[in-house]
Amino acid sequence: MSQLEHIEAIEKRLWGAADTLRANSNYASNEYFLPVMGLIFLRHAYSRFLMVKAQIEPTLPRRGGVTMPLTKEHFSQKSAIFLSPEAQFDHLVSLPDSADRVKAVITAMSPRLSLVFRRGRSDETKREQQTRHSTGWWNNWNRLQNPAET
Repeated sequence: MSQLEHIEAIEKRLWGAADTLRANSNYASNEYFLPVMGLIFLRHAYSRFLMVKAQIEPTLPRRGGVTMPLTKEHFSQKSAIFLSPEAQFDHLVSLPDSADRVKAVITAMSPRLSLVFRRGRSDETKREQQTRHSTGWWNNWNRLQNPAET
């Protein structure tokens, strides 16, 4: 598959995910576009995290057979964001259907981005509806991350 065909396939899947979200959500697009963009940003941050982590790990000092742990400072020196294990995209994607994905994503985001997810939520029923309606979109997102599985 050429790069152009791969990009076209990703574009089709993104539009399919967007159609699913529009059709199955009780929210207007101006209410969910920031959380969606936040997830896209988190995926980009995770890709950058993995790339920088691979560059940093071989250079970490060792003492007594123990390697120095990774810190935020290591990543900030490389203009990358340090992601805790709970904020890493693979962790979020691997959550089972029974997990509270909305809460996990809110926890993964910085305080500023998590406010976007909380805005407009007035009761638990609304939260439960959003979680249920976003499942189809989330599954499409997972397929975007693993195109070989579809």
